[in-house]
Amino acid sequence: MKNILGLFVLIASLAISGIAQVGPPVNAPPAPTPDPFPAATEAAKITGRSNDLRMTELFPVASDKERKIIRNQINPKYRKSTDEERELVAPTDGVKAQYADFLKKKNTGIVRLIADKGCVAKDDVVSGKAECAKYSMPGGGSAYSFRMKDYRLVRLADINFTKNRFEALGTLTHGILLYLGDVPIESVTLESEGMKHLQKIKPARNFADAGTYAGKIAKGYKDNGFVYASIMKAIPGRTYVLRTIAYRGEAVKTVGGLPYNELMFDKRRDMIVVFRVAAMNPGEDITLVWRELKDKKAPVLKK
Repeated sequence: MKNILGLFVLIASLAISGIAQVGPPVNAPPAPTPDPFPAATEAAKITGRSNDLRMTELFPVASDKERKIIRNQINPKYRKSTDEERELVAPTDGVKAQYADFLKKKNTGIVRLIADKGCVAKDDVVSGKAECAKYSMPGGGSAYSFRMKDYRLVRLADINFTKNRFEALGTLTHGILLYLGDVPIESVTLESEGMKHLQKIKPARNFADAGTYAGKIAKGYKDNGFVYASIMKAIPGRTYVLRTIAYRGEAVKTVGGLPYNELMFDKRRDMIVVFRVAAMNPGEDITLVWRELKDKKAPVLKK
């Protein structure tokens, strides 16, 4: 457990230290040459019932007090967003109409993210402040999981929108963003330029290697003219690819003195998704249209 927690601390410290924001130059060509990464820095009830059963399996001799903690404090953190919550952050009709044909294709989607303004407290509860309270889904509407196809806590999400940039810094996860530039999303396939390197990246086999690579993508790097990073500036009308390697394992959390593995509430996969910034209100919200290109079983890190 100490090795795992140590890795999380390493990844977090690397992701927020020492990189300066770099934006595309004025009149930049539509090629992927700009460096857009700033390197410094009642369904719910059914879901709750399912999680209750899973936690009961984990703690078959749990006391009444522990079961109350599971039901009232643990399960709500990982619930699905409600219809009302999703309606509140629904993309505009204009954007949906613009991409109507694309969204008819298999494995596509559209999502609007609300800028992360620190509305979620350390206990994962959304702040009661007026600007925060209306976005009551896990993560406050700023974080999304393509694996779960829903809003999630930031640490379990594939992507988080904050400070006009994307962050892919999930727990026990390598989030690798690839900047393609002004490329039509409809044209992007696994054979597109820049995709070869992304697919060749091998999942880490142990925690030491995982920590080393986490530091590399936190800073960002180039390969054959393309940028790969876990933190990248969000630019309207631009297309990106994200590979999420969400390793299977343990992420131990404790609530009310009761320890549990947070990852049992998550779908761990190795996935590649292409997305495009369809609309953006800087500092407020961003709308993404996306398509899943590849999905396979998640790897496990060896201790």
